[in-house]
Amino acid sequence: MYSAAADNDMFWLGTTKSTLKHQSMDVPRTIRQAMMLSCGGIDKYTRIILVRGSRCFVVNGAKDLDVVRDFPILPGDRIQKYSETDLRDWNLPVLEGADAVAWLVESEKQRVVESKEKLEEPQQPIAPTASAMPVHSATSSTADGTSMASPPWSIIVVLIVAGCGLLWLLVKRRS
Repeated sequence: MYSAAADNDMFWLGTTKSTLKHQSMDVPRTIRQAMMLSCGGIDKYTRIILVRGSRCFVVNGAKDLDVVRDFPILPGDRIQKYSETDLRDWNLPVLEGADAVAWLVESEKQRVVESKEKLEEPQQPIAPTASAMPVHSATSSTADGTSMASPPWSIIVVLIVAGCGLLWLLVKRRS
């Protein structure tokens, strides 16, 4: 049965509130896939309750689902078939129809922007402590004080082999 303290790596799915069971977030799922699993099929009359955070959304199968169906399920989401009694039991602010869709679209846009910003943030290198530095360091210092790693041995070997090959060609051509 549904626990109010939902784990971060799960969402909850069922036909009614009393049948909600946790589902792993391991497999990426969309709202439509979860609705299909929850209700055993979606038609234009199906209504779904999506509880996300501190809000309930009532999504109509045909019209609203076309807009939000590819949005991902988020950890802690609860999805079930519409029930007036269960909706009252959630005791949360309810957004229905166009209001629900508008809020979900806006929150998804914000989530996408935040995830892009997170990916674009430059990673700050972690400065090693003096005790963590190896005794024989393979780095040299540049003019601005930053350290520069020595080139990998494989590149050096390739350059030596290429140089020897060119030298061999020159000697062969002369003879």
